[in-house]
Amino acid sequence: MSVLQGLWGKVQEPKVVTFLHWIAYMVALGVGLSALVDPPSSVAGELGPVLTTIWAGFIILGGVLGVFATLPGVWWLERAAVIACITGLAVWVMVVVTLELTIPDGNRWPQAGALTMLALLLAVRWFRIRRYAYDPEPPVSRRHDDD
Repeated sequence: MSVLQGLWGKVQEPKVVTFLHWIAYMVALGVGLSALVDPPSSVAGELGPVLTTIWAGFIILGGVLGVFATLPGVWWLERAAVIACITGLAVWVMVVVTLELTIPDGNRWPQAGALTMLALLLAVRWFRIRRYAYDPEPPVSRRHDDD
């Protein structure tokens, strides 16, 4: 058995869903770091430098917690990741909607809708993992006679 197969065997079932969630948290981490290093001018203009840093921090925190919690099924930690990501998204949506309502230039509703959709999908994840501290199903070991 290769090292990758051994690692894949430790990923919680359903493995593809778990791995896709892990990728989403990696993306959140990247988005948060990008926003911290070079914040969008629309957000920074509305929130100012301190609140923009806090906003990016929520997304970074959610990404980091999610990256560590998702693959092994540490749901109590992933719930914190979900809450941090949703908080960052909620701030972002509020800024986008405020800009849409106060500045007539452009259409920001698609951006607000996409961010809201993402927050709702994270809320679905929270509801699915809220009952247990850890994934109650251990990883399935797939052994073959010819291994």
